[in-house]
Amino acid sequence: MKTIDLLNTTTHGVLPQSYYNAINDIGAFDIVLIGDGDTFTDRISGTGSIGTNTASSGTINNRFIQGIDFNSTTSLANIGSVLSGTIPAAMTFSAWLAFDSWDSGAVEQVANIRVDASNEYRFFKFSSDAIFLYHYAGGTLTQQFQDVSTLTGINHIGFTVSASQIAIYVNGVQVKTGTPSAAPTGTLTFSGLGSLNGIVSNLFSGVMYDVSINTTTALDSATILKIYNAGKS
Repeated sequence: MKTIDLLNTTTHGVLPQSYYNAINDIGAFDIVLIGDGDTFTDRISGTGSIGTNTASSGTINNRFIQGIDFNSTTSLANIGSVLSGTIPAAMTFSAWLAFDSWDSGAVEQVANIRVDASNEYRFFKFSSDAIFLYHYAGGTLTQQFQDVSTLTGINHIGFTVSASQIAIYVNGVQVKTGTPSAAPTGTLTFSGLGSLNGIVSNLFSGVMYDVSINTTTALDSATILKIYNAGKS
């Protein structure tokens, strides 16, 4: 893993150096996306600017540095240039999310890693104001969900998948788990943030900060907690 190339803190807000030091020390992710409102950059694997981001709501400053801003009407991000090939049999998704409203009653997609409708990972907030994780393998759905209607502001949300378990994390705590029947297979056709299959529908409304992905491993609960603790203050 490469040391994270920190952005200018004067321009991009107050960055908790300890958070990124911890991420590097833990060695948890091979992709970390740091946005500046309209664009995003891969800051660990060193590939530079990546993907396609149609978010255009302006720049955002806060302690997590600038985020990827989604406007709920046209914004989505295709990260297929860093997450491509065969769908991962195991992976971890981690992000600090700021929904415009955690209890909006709207369906809002967070992340979609997809081969087709029968083989994909889908992470979204449903109209019941719960975060859902869908795991499709050969058309068989394994799902878990967690109520988030009482959350406000910025919260750490993530999921892990492996051959034996899917799990949802909220602010460092593993809140739900399930057992998939099989692993999804096939070549990825879409990897993205803020939309389902790149379609302008049920789009994310808010800002995603420090979207981090491990493309090979479902991190354990202790590691997820370390990541949350490093960034919570």
